[in-house]
Amino acid sequence: MALAVFRAKAPKTLPEGLAAFALFVVVAAGLALRLRLAWQSIDTIVRKTTPDDAYYYLQIARNIAHGHNVTFDGETVTNGFHPLWMMLITPVFFVVHGNDMPVHIILTMGAVLGAATVFLIYVVVQRLTGSAFAALIGAGFYALHPATVADSVNGVESAVTVFMFVVVVWRFFDLLALVDEGTSWSRARSAAFGALAGLMILARTDMSFVVVAMILFLAIRRNPRDHWAQYGLILGTCALVLLPFVVWSLVANGTVVQVSGIASAWLGRNVYLANHGRAWTTQLGHSLRLTKLAFYDNFMHLYVVPKGSPIWPFAALIAFVAVLLTVAPLRGHRTSPFRSRTAVIFVPAAGLIVALVFHAGIRWHVRSWYYAPGGATLAMFIGLGVDHVVRESREIAGRFKREQAAFAVLALQAGIAVTLLAFYRPQTQERWLFYSGIQDIQSNILETAYWLDANTPKDARIGAPNAGILGYYSNRTVVNLDGVVNADALDAIQAGRPGQYVRDKRIEYLVDLPGALALAGVHRYTAIATIGRMLSYFEGGQLEVRRLEN
Repeated sequence: MALAVFRAKAPKTLPEGLAAFALFVVVAAGLALRLRLAWQSIDTIVRKTTPDDAYYYLQIARNIAHGHNVTFDGETVTNGFHPLWMMLITPVFFVVHGNDMPVHIILTMGAVLGAATVFLIYVVVQRLTGSAFAALIGAGFYALHPATVADSVNGVESAVTVFMFVVVVWRFFDLLALVDEGTSWSRARSAAFGALAGLMILARTDMSFVVVAMILFLAIRRNPRDHWAQYGLILGTCALVLLPFVVWSLVANGTVVQVSGIASAWLGRNVYLANHGRAWTTQLGHSLRLTKLAFYDNFMHLYVVPKGSPIWPFAALIAFVAVLLTVAPLRGHRTSPFRSRTAVIFVPAAGLIVALVFHAGIRWHVRSWYYAPGGATLAMFIGLGVDHVVRESREIAGRFKREQAAFAVLALQAGIAVTLLAFYRPQTQERWLFYSGIQDIQSNILETAYWLDANTPKDARIGAPNAGILGYYSNRTVVNLDGVVNADALDAIQAGRPGQYVRDKRIEYLVDLPGALALAGVHRYTAIATIGRMLSYFEGGQLEVRRLEN
């Protein structure tokens, strides 16, 4: 028994065979929904499923496979990506050619990782609660929710990040169980946890906040002075996993932080301060507004409540369930499974909260995929909450006749499942924030990429701030000008000489929204095309192609 404190002391809610079949159905449904998105038409994938950033990954991976170094434009070495996803997708371009098929295959990889995450969420919740029903509810939420489905096939690092996050939560669960029993864990466990933690950070750098939260909590529960070798092995193994990318990144771009993280935040911050002033009260107020927006508005409308519905009842319900799970051990049951299992969810959740505060309140830059581990955390939290409700209901129903009690619990379980399925129904992507069709502008970008392929010389050199789709689909040399995957361009912007950089790179065409092209600092040009249909946002959404004058 190292895990005894985590195991529920309640009768099984589902026969073993039925639970296995139900899990198969849930995982298969989750995979099918994700594969459906992965194999849509390319125009639909570009418009609804994948952000422009996904195509930075694809183009860099293709250049690596084709011998053009770790570059987006074939010339400038970049560290503007998270390495684990890049390592997984690069082999695709060694064996598959063209533009479209690699996209489908890579999104399929994300779909498979998403389905594997569904299974792991079931495993974690089932081991935490002993309830197959609660585990199926948690896994089902992640399998079917439109936002979590989209997270798996967005083409950026979300699928592998969430998969590694749940794996690390699973191993944290085992370590915490041993701590609570007073049993030492082996060196192999320490090394394995450290290696998995390192891989999770390679999947997304900000997962380091989660690792810190877990290690701090373990240290609080078990004095590191008495077990320094175990903690040292965790940290050392984690560092060894990270070391190759850190050293390469420092050599390639002069920083251990990805240039993508530096550029996007720097540009957004400087634009805001230029328009609103640099007073500390202004900056603090904006940080607080963005933090509130990130948590109360964006996260809630992304995973909890669809657009058009009030947030506060759902926020209050989540807070209430969190309190119930937290205070359950105070009811006098010293061996209650709630005593430690809530830490398995709340500790990594605390790390995710700190990471989001960092992005919103300090960097002032949040993208939809930053929230992806939160969707998996919410799924596990829902599983715990449902188990708690069923347990309490079973105790109450126990006062009645056995047949009546069994029927009441079964009716409650069916009601929970039907209610969640009806509310978080699949294939309703448009009801959730970030998936409302605002990426229609990307159809215009794709159309522009095709126009460039058909109407410019094959050796044309093109500059664009938002360069992902253009670089991948135009079959031309496209230089990123906002610095997201180009440290040299960022240096030029910060030095106030972007126009000189454009000339130094021998760029012949500039392509983007007119407002974005102001970043290039070039004023002598001829507008030769305006491409795309008019939209009601982002300056009308049409892209302008400019030929530079000598």
